[in-house]
Amino acid sequence: MQNHQTTAALVNTINQYSPYLSYAVTLTMKQRAKITVRRFDNWDGEYNVRYVGLTEEVAHQTLKYFNARLTHYAFGKQARKTSTKHYAQPLVIAALEGLDSDKRIHFHLAVGNLPTKYLFEAHAMISKAWADCDFGYKHIRISKLDNKYGWLDYMVKETTVGNTDAICISNINQPQSILDALAAESC
Repeated sequence: MQNHQTTAALVNTINQYSPYLSYAVTLTMKQRAKITVRRFDNWDGEYNVRYVGLTEEVAHQTLKYFNARLTHYAFGKQARKTSTKHYAQPLVIAALEGLDSDKRIHFHLAVGNLPTKYLFEAHAMISKAWADCDFGYKHIRISKLDNKYGWLDYMVKETTVGNTDAICISNINQPQSILDALAAESC
């Protein structure tokens, strides 16, 4: 009973963003990645190569880098200008799944505030941003978000099996304009 109440509370908390969400995204991750870094004193094109295994911390760092790349591809220099940076950022709500199971670790995302008119534009931006990530695996699913409450409910399904950290409420990537609109609605 407690798990159902926790799930309902999480869905209701993140459901306040539903008017601003447009796309449902599933991104899978590699179990191991080859990291190549240029050496500091690079005279002959030498690189340091190492293999890194996937952990929860690495997954969250990958999501942070994905958000930065998606912001760059969607908004470009507008994300850094002081006059436009309040709205030039995508809204991304993420849930990490597969940590305690045999499934491949993957993210479920609800994405909004992208400057696109068609689904193929969003697909191109999201795919390109995910391809830039070291742990980005080739399986990506992007669809138009029609049933927003249902997708958000699906995203928090891991909380019913004890993974209460599946959705990090504190790490919701949101533009300041949406944050201001939500604050105005709650008053």
